[in-house]
Amino acid sequence: MPSGAPYPPPDPGSAWSRCRRAAGGGLGTSLLTALAEGVPPAELVRRAAHAAEDADRQIAVRDPAGRVAADTGQGSFPVSGHLVGDGVSVQDNMLAGDEVLPAMAETFAAARVAPPDRLLAALSAGQHAGGDLRGRQSAALLVVSGHTPTEEEDGVRTDLRVDDSADPVAQLRMLRPPAGLRRA
Repeated sequence: MPSGAPYPPPDPGSAWSRCRRAAGGGLGTSLLTALAEGVPPAELVRRAAHAAEDADRQIAVRDPAGRVAADTGQGSFPVSGHLVGDGVSVQDNMLAGDEVLPAMAETFAAARVAPPDRLLAALSAGQHAGGDLRGRQSAALLVVSGHTPTEEEDGVRTDLRVDDSADPVAQLRMLRPPAGLRRA
């Protein structure tokens, strides 16, 4: 799950949620709690998208079964949006053009490599399609296992972040350990 801002960590073996733009107030954590209680992603996104304090947020939620729901709030920038696929959501709220999200989604769907490399391929495709309206500066990559964490195993497979670079996706690739040393 690539992102350039801090979010509540995904729950290995469970689910994830992502909220962008004015995302204070613990919405991500409350979404994860509701998922753990069995509330479907579509219902959670519908509730959050219709709440007055969340109307401008971009939200995506995935449950342990891989069901995904997303919403891009009305207050997002002119070229913003989301695409939902099989177990995945591609989204941004400051896109340079309409080509970015489809390029990312198509690349993610076609890639037959380890999850971190699949996400890096999607990030690269988005960047080559125009990327973020503000240009290149930061990127992050967080991948967790599908298993509940234990005392010996936290479930984190990849956790990389580049906060200031002319080519942050290339920097993420450089930070990624060689195949023989990888956890995922």
